[in-house]
Amino acid sequence: MGRTGVASASSGGGAGWPCGGGLNLGVKLNVLLLLSVVATNLVSLYHLSLRAATVPPPLLQQQQRDGDKDLVLIRQLDAIRAGVSQLNHLRSSSPPPPPPPAELVLYSRLAPVASACSAHPDLLHRYMSYTPFAPCPDDALSLAEPLLLRGCHPLPRRRCFSPTASASASKLLPTDPFAPLPDAAVRWPKEGKCKSFSCLPPSLGFDVARTEAARFLRARGPLDLTAPQLLRLASLSRAGPIRLGLDIGGGTGTLAARLKKLANATVLTTTMNLGAPYSEATAARGVVPLHVPLQQRFPVGDGTMDVVRAGHAVNRWIPEVALEFLWYDADRVLRPGGLLWVDHFWCRRSNLEGVYAAMLRRLGYKTIKWVAADKSVAGGGNSGKDEDYIEDNDSLVLLHDQIHDCDIILSQIGSILSGFQVHIGLISSEIRSLQEKSWDISLKLKNRKLVETKLAGFVEEIVAPPGLVNILINGEINDGYARSLEILSRKLKFVQDDPLINASQALNDIKQELERLRQKALSKISRHIMEIFFAMRKPGTNIQILQQNLLQKHRYLVLFLKEHGSETYGDLCASYVDTMNKVLSAYFHVYVEALERLKLDIGVLNDFSGHDTSIIDIIIRGREHLRNHGFMFSLGERANILKEIHQPGLVPHISQVNSRKYPYEVIFRSLQKLLMDTASSEYLFIESFFGEESLFYQVFEGPFAVIDQHLDITLPNCHDAVCLMLIICITRKHQLVMCDRRLPCLDNYFDKALMYLWPRFKVVFDMYLQSLYQCDAQTIWIDGTHPHHIARCYVEFTASLVQLNAECGDGQLDMNLERLQSAIDVLLIRLALTFTTTKLQHLFLLNNYDMAISVLKEAGDEAKKLQRYFEEKLETNMMAFVDDLLMEHFSDLLRFVRSHVSEDLVSYHEDTNIADVEPVVKNFAMKWRTALELMHNEVITSCSNLLSGMAILKAAMAQLLNDYNRLSECVKKITGASTLNRHMVSITSISYEIRKYSRTL
Repeated sequence: MGRTGVASASSGGGAGWPCGGGLNLGVKLNVLLLLSVVATNLVSLYHLSLRAATVPPPLLQQQQRDGDKDLVLIRQLDAIRAGVSQLNHLRSSSPPPPPPPAELVLYSRLAPVASACSAHPDLLHRYMSYTPFAPCPDDALSLAEPLLLRGCHPLPRRRCFSPTASASASKLLPTDPFAPLPDAAVRWPKEGKCKSFSCLPPSLGFDVARTEAARFLRARGPLDLTAPQLLRLASLSRAGPIRLGLDIGGGTGTLAARLKKLANATVLTTTMNLGAPYSEATAARGVVPLHVPLQQRFPVGDGTMDVVRAGHAVNRWIPEVALEFLWYDADRVLRPGGLLWVDHFWCRRSNLEGVYAAMLRRLGYKTIKWVAADKSVAGGGNSGKDEDYIEDNDSLVLLHDQIHDCDIILSQIGSILSGFQVHIGLISSEIRSLQEKSWDISLKLKNRKLVETKLAGFVEEIVAPPGLVNILINGEINDGYARSLEILSRKLKFVQDDPLINASQALNDIKQELERLRQKALSKISRHIMEIFFAMRKPGTNIQILQQNLLQKHRYLVLFLKEHGSETYGDLCASYVDTMNKVLSAYFHVYVEALERLKLDIGVLNDFSGHDTSIIDIIIRGREHLRNHGFMFSLGERANILKEIHQPGLVPHISQVNSRKYPYEVIFRSLQKLLMDTASSEYLFIESFFGEESLFYQVFEGPFAVIDQHLDITLPNCHDAVCLMLIICITRKHQLVMCDRRLPCLDNYFDKALMYLWPRFKVVFDMYLQSLYQCDAQTIWIDGTHPHHIARCYVEFTASLVQLNAECGDGQLDMNLERLQSAIDVLLIRLALTFTTTKLQHLFLLNNYDMAISVLKEAGDEAKKLQRYFEEKLETNMMAFVDDLLMEHFSDLLRFVRSHVSEDLVSYHEDTNIADVEPVVKNFAMKWRTALELMHNEVITSCSNLLSGMAILKAAMAQLLNDYNRLSECVKKITGASTLNRHMVSITSISYEIRKYSRTL
C-alpha cells in the first residue's frame, strides 16, 4: 500500500540561501562574507549612535520605536557572523586533533560510544570528566548539545545524578497544554541570560497561552495547514485514523498538544535545546520530546507512525545527501497509507522543482496537497537579507567612512557638553542653597501656626462664654441644658487633668468662676431630680412611666453629678433608694395580703391517716377531692400551672368578685411573677440610669423582707407535699426565665428560696411516710377486697411526685420515692393480713396492685420502673390466688395429682391402685360444671378490674385443664382402671366449657 504526502514550500526569488552544498563554498566567498558581516555590524552600531546623538528631543520617542527594529537587525547579523565563523573553522588548515585520551578507551569498553565522537576527543574528554556517584556537572548546554550536533549520538552513559528542577515544580505543572508554562519546571542555566519563559521571544514557541494557542487552528497564509484540515485530509484520503505521529523539529510540541486535544493522538516531537529549553517546555505541556539530532536515525519502530511532519528545522540548510537520508528514514517509520507533511520548506525557487521536488517524488508518494509560494506571501522568513548584504558591500564601505566622520563630530560635541555640564553643576549648588533657606522659613512658619493653634485651644477650653453661664444658671433643664453641662464638664476635666495647665497664671483668673458655675449646676440638677423622686411617693403613681419618660432623659445629669459632685451624687442615690424601698415594700405588702384571702386550704394535719380523727370523714373528703383533682395526694389539673409559667399573675379584686379560691402554688406563682417583672424593670433602670448594680439590692431589701415574712408564716403551716413540689418546680422555671432575660438580679433570692423549700418538703414527706407506718391496720381496715382508698391516695401521691421529678427534679427525690414505694408495699401487706383466709389476702393484694398499675400508667413513661415493680407483685399474687381458688373447689384432684404424678407426666407412683383414684374421678365428674360456675362468679364479683378478672380466670382454667390431663394419664397406667372410663370427663368437654366462659368474658 503506498503512502501519501502533504507538502508546502517557499522560494526566495534568487536572493535566499543556497539550497544545498553549503560546505562547498570557496575560501574567497568565506572572506567576503566575513568582511560584509563586520562592515554591517559597524554600520548598524554607528547608525544607532548617530541617531542618538543628532536627533533633536522631539524625535526621541520615534527613536525608541525604531530601537526594536535595530535590535532585530543586530540579532540577524550575529547569526550570519556565527555561520561564517563556523565555515572558517571547517575550512581552516589547522593540524589534526590530538588522539583521544587513554581514559576514553576505558569508557568505550563500558558503554557504547558513537563513532563520530572520536572526531572530537577534547569535548568528549571534558564530558566524561566527572565524579562518579555524585551530582553530574551542569554541562548540558556547553558539552552535551555540541557533541550531539557533531554526530556524537548516542552519548556515553555516566554514573552520576543529573540535575533537575525542584520537586515542588511537579505540583505546578498545568493539565491544559495551552496554559502558561511554570518557570519552575525548567532548571535555567546560570550562564544564560533568561531565567523565565517570558524572557524568551514569543516567535520561538514558548508563549503557549497566546501565540501557540492559535497555531494549527487558523491559517495565516496559503502554506499553513491546520490540525482540523489534516484530520479531514486523512479521512478523505482513506489514510485511516491518526493515532501516532512524529513531529521533526516541532519546537515546543504545539502540534502534538493540538492533535492530543482534537483526536487523542500521541505525537513524538524531536527537540534540541539550541538556545532555549525546548525539551523541558515540551514535557511540561504533557507531550513526549525526543532529544535527537536530525542527522541521526529516528528511535522509532518501522511502519508505526500514522503521520510524520517535517517542521521549520528541516530546510535547505541541510545538505542534499543528508536530507535524502532523512526522507527515507521518515518513510521507514510511516505505516502503509501514512501521511508525510513537509511544512514550510524554505529554498530557492530555482531549486524547488529540480532538486527538492524531484527528491520527494523519488519516494513514490501520492500527493494529496501541494502549495508553493514566495516568502513575502507566506508571511515568514527574512527575505534573503544575507544575500542583500553581500551585493551592497561597496555601499557599506562608503557608509563606514561617513560614520567615521560622524564619529569625529560627535567627539567635538562631547567636549562642548562637558563644559556645559560644569556650568550646570554651579547652578545646581546655588539651587541647593536656596532650597535650604526655604526649608528654614517653612519650619518657622509651621512652629508659629502650631503655637497659635494650641493657644487658641487653651483659651477656648478655659473660658466660659456668657451664653453658657446664662443657660446653666437660668435655663430650663432640657436637652439644651444637657449639652451645656457637657461643655462645662469638658472644661472642668481640661483644668483638672494637666498639672502644667493648673500652674498657669491665666487659669487662676478663671478657676474660681468655673467652680462657682459647677456648684450652681450641681444644686440645680439635684433639686430637679429630687422633685421627681418625691413625685414617685404619691399613691397611684406609675413609677415606670416616670422612670422612662422623665428620668431616662436626664441620664447625663446624673453622670455629671457622678463625675463632678460625688457628695451630691451620694445623697441623690440615698434618696432614690429610700423612696423606691418604701414604695415597693408597701406595694408588695398590699398584694400579699390580697393574695392570702384567695388561698384554698389543702393539706391539714387531719388528712394524715395516722392521726386520731374520723376515718369515714377522711374517706368522704378524700374521694370528693379526687373527683375535683384538688386532693392533696393527687396532681391532676394542678400540673397545668407549669405550662402557664409565663401567664400574668392573679388580679386579686377580680378573683374576689368571682369568689374564686386557688391552691397555694397559684398564689406563689403570681407573687413571684410580680417580683420578677418588677425586679427586671428596676434592675434595667438602675443599670442604665445610675450604672451601679449595688443600688438594686438596697432598693429591694424591703420587698425581699415582705416576701420572706410571708413564706415564714405560710410554709410551716403547709402540709401539702404536692404543692411544695410544685412551688420548687415553679422556682426552677422562674430561674430559667431570668436566665433567658440575662438578668442576674434574683439569683441570690432563688437560691435562698430553694434552700428553704427543699427541707420543708422533706419534713412534710417524712410526715406522709410516718402516717403510713404509724397507722393502725385494724382501725383503717374495711371489710372488702376492693382497692383501699388510702393505698390509692399514696399511689396517686407517688405518681404525682414521679411526674414532677421528671419535670424539674435534680435527683433529690429518687431515694425518697424508693422509701415511699416500700411504705406502700408494707401498708398493703399489713392490711391484707387482716383477712382470715389466704385466698382473700391474695385477692386484696391483687386488686390493690392492679389499681397501682392503672394509676402509674396514667403518669406516663416516667413511672415505668414503679409500674414494673407492681406488675411483678401482681403476677406472684395471681398464681397464689389461682392455686387457692382451685384448692377450694378441686382439692381432692389437686392433692392426688401433686402426690402421684409429676408435672412432666414421666414418673408415676407404682403403688397407685384403682381404689385411690376412683373417688377422685367420680367426684370430679359429678361437680366439675358447678365448680366452674362458682369460680367464674366469684372472680367476676371479687375483682375490681374486669381485665384482671379475665386473666385470673384464664390462668385458673388452664391450671385445671393441666391437672386433669395429668389425672387422665395416670388412670391409663393403672391396671383394671378401664371400669372408670364411663366416669372420666373428656378433655374436649372441659375445653368446650372453658371456651363458653371465655366468650362470656
